[in-house]
Amino acid sequence: MRAPNQEVTALEVQALPAPQNGERRFKHVEDLRAALEEYAAFHDGTIVRNYGPPSPTTAGARTGDEMAASQERIMRQNKAIDRAMRRLAVMGPLSYRLVHGYYRRPGPSGTPAACQEARGWETAARYAGLMPRKSDRLCRATFDVFLEEAIGLLFVAHRAKHVFRP
Repeated sequence: MRAPNQEVTALEVQALPAPQNGERRFKHVEDLRAALEEYAAFHDGTIVRNYGPPSPTTAGARTGDEMAASQERIMRQNKAIDRAMRRLAVMGPLSYRLVHGYYRRPGPSGTPAACQEARGWETAARYAGLMPRKSDRLCRATFDVFLEEAIGLLFVAHRAKHVFRP
C-alpha cells in the first residue's frame, strides 16, 4: 500500500485503450458541436461539398478517394453521436429533446434540420417543451444557453462508460 504523499511514476499509469471498431471519440465540446452541424448536413447519406478535408489539388472536382474518406469520417461521427444521444435520452430527457429537435429533426420549411434555418430554434424550443412567447433577442439568447448546456451534457454522455437511470 502506498503512502498518500508518494508520487505515482509514469510506469504505473496505464493509458486508456483505443476506441474499438473504428469508434469516433470527440476530445472537445467544440469538436462535438462541429460534428452535430455535419450530422444535419449528412443525415440522408449524401455528401455535401462544403465538408471534408480541403482538396490538395487545384480547384475542380474532388477525387473518389477524398469523397470516400470524407464520407467515412462523417459516418463514424454520426454513429458516435447516435450512441451518445441514446445515453443522453436516459441522463437528461429534456436535453435530448432539445438537441434532437435542433440538429436531427427536419426544419419548418423542409430543410434536413432546424439548425439550418433562421427561425428553426423556435421549432426546436417548442419540441423540447420550452414555449417561447415571443421571438426576440432575449428568447434566442436563452435558447442558446440551454442548447450549450445540452451539448455539454451530450459530451458527458459521449465520454461516459456507463449510464445509470436517475
